[in-house]
Amino acid sequence: MPVLDKLQMWGIDTERMRTGRKDPNRPTAGRRIEVQDERVPVVEDAEPSTTASTVPATSVAEGDAAAALPPTTTTRSARVAELLARQEDEHWPVQGSDEWLLARARIVSASEASAALGIDNFRTPERLIRDKLARLDSLENVSAAVLAASRDETRASYVAAVQAEKDLGWRAKGKAGKGAKKKAKRRKNSVGGKRFAGSTEPSKRSQSGAGPRPMPPPVVHGNTYEPVAREHYAAREGRIVHEFGLKIHDELPWLGATPDGITDDGKILEVKCPYSRPVLPNVRCKEHYPQLQVLMQVYNLDSCDFVQFKPAGVGMGHAGVMNEDRPLYLMETVARDDNWWRVNQPRLLAFHRQLEAALAERDERIQRLSEAFDSVELAIDEA
Repeated sequence: MPVLDKLQMWGIDTERMRTGRKDPNRPTAGRRIEVQDERVPVVEDAEPSTTASTVPATSVAEGDAAAALPPTTTTRSARVAELLARQEDEHWPVQGSDEWLLARARIVSASEASAALGIDNFRTPERLIRDKLARLDSLENVSAAVLAASRDETRASYVAAVQAEKDLGWRAKGKAGKGAKKKAKRRKNSVGGKRFAGSTEPSKRSQSGAGPRPMPPPVVHGNTYEPVAREHYAAREGRIVHEFGLKIHDELPWLGATPDGITDDGKILEVKCPYSRPVLPNVRCKEHYPQLQVLMQVYNLDSCDFVQFKPAGVGMGHAGVMNEDRPLYLMETVARDDNWWRVNQPRLLAFHRQLEAALAERDERIQRLSEAFDSVELAIDEA
């Protein structure tokens, strides 16, 4: 992917970078994270905390200036009350439930936005589609025989396509290069590899009879400490935090999001509890920028608090020796960026169309194989 396209996906104004001009009407763009204090917390400090704030990156004509005024606290609180009422009436799927997992498998969710756009360092758009299909296989009530036949058919089609590409000279023959070897090693050490041996409790046993895929320690760590981080944020910032399930965009039925919380004054909360990675200002926030923007678009809110949290103590995922008695906490506020949305919404839609085609092919294959197996069983019974 061209570098300029990647920069635009991350919300960077490439035209202004190229010309070197400054916009006096936008002293701080909404996509820029400004951290007031980036020093590493030390023991004699009070509880380490860094707060960053941004200004929404909007530009309107003078006649629309009144419409561009930021919403008041009363307006935002009314919006939260409306969302709470809708959640109760519409029964939004609770995060982590089977209903939630099934719904996310057929849409583009906020946490998958970077992968869908092709800028995730760990998952390509193609891998994301495969993961979604595998999720459906593990959750839907499909017999083991049908799933096995479906996988064999899919594998055979893939091998045939690869061989055709090799015959046409589109795919290099011989040993894999260094890049491919590194990706294979990273894939081995991810969810199902030897390096991770975490809890298997959240996983579902597949219909094929194979054991559940182990949850890697970073995922277990995040699931364990995100509620703690949410409570810490509420106490630290003096806010009430409401929990929400999966909400579908009001106008785009293929897009959804589940926040870690929404405050009573209308701020989205997104929490990350890193396991092996350090807590860094600016860097982590920009890595998750697409997720934060999709969250704000789906819930129609104008700001998001991005929190990184490591609980007190020593060991992986904890604050460390210098902060053994207190958690490590960093908060950055990100403004809604409608310019980013205008650029990337068509790209997200393009990915969903690919996903939709893959889902249709998978559903047709499962139905065809199920009918074939039913016919064989019926013939055996009649004989």
